[in-house]
Amino acid sequence: MVAEAQAIKAKLEEEATVVAFTEKVGPDGRTFGSITNKKIADELQKQFGLKIDKRNIKVDSPIRSIGLIDVPVKIYQDVTSVIRLRVTEG
Repeated sequence: MVAEAQAIKAKLEEEATVVAFTEKVGPDGRTFGSITNKKIADELQKQFGLKIDKRNIKVDSPIRSIGLIDVPVKIYQDVTSVIRLRVTEG
């Protein structure tokens, strides 16, 4: 199980692994909706085929701004990683 977690960590930390979101943005630069743990987990599954439990994605508060955001992910007991989200206006 630890070896599998290490393999997931390696895949998440590759340079090309950026989870992309396109959101509608208001005049103040904030998104109309927010990006939650569930949305991040769904996009990881859809874009990279990685199944990560939404409870293991550590977002302090829902993301409502555009740009690059680093989000910590707990993969296994002592295996954690950081994924990069790219939120763009769409």
